[in-house]
Amino acid sequence: MKITNEGSRLVLKDNNYIGFILGALMIVLGLFSIYSSLKSAGYLVDLKEVGIVIGALFTVLGLYSIISNKIVRVVFDKGSGRCFISFRKLIGEERKEFQLSRIKQIELRKILKSSGTRSRSMQYQFILVIKLDSKEEVPLEFGKVSASVMDVVKAPDDEKRADSQMIADFLGMPLEVTGPPSVNEMLSTIKEAIGKRIEKETKKSD
Repeated sequence: MKITNEGSRLVLKDNNYIGFILGALMIVLGLFSIYSSLKSAGYLVDLKEVGIVIGALFTVLGLYSIISNKIVRVVFDKGSGRCFISFRKLIGEERKEFQLSRIKQIELRKILKSSGTRSRSMQYQFILVIKLDSKEEVPLEFGKVSASVMDVVKAPDDEKRADSQMIADFLGMPLEVTGPPSVNEMLSTIKEAIGKRIEKETKKSD
């Protein structure tokens, strides 16, 4: 999600190009599979049917991906004192609007998920949550980051945390970060605990 500070306005926008691109690729592959199956030799009837079914499935999934894909735009406008949120799809648009004074907290939720069946690669999914005075929550997808051994060098949520802090600072609201700690954060906690233990033992010996 791209964040732009326009002085009295903070604009968040996510065009979700990946969803459109993946959907278009699936449609192309599906239509190609159907076309190839129809052009195949007549004696391969069973194989033709399988190819047509697979092609139709890919085409339907691709269309669904494109139709359901959302372009998200969030505007925090201090000039009008309001927040404007729009979720625009290929067909239709959903809008939400409320006073900035209703926002009580900004939360960055970090969720650890596994992807794939063999490699079981892990990734962090981030959700930016706008908490209102009515206890209503407005969740916004804030991106995904692969979890790897590089966590030791740099926490995967550093950039997301910085972006969330920018939003919270603009609104003058506290930022709460929830979710499982990264390897870097766990090592930092252990290091801090060991340091305190050593300091405590040193004071005892004195």
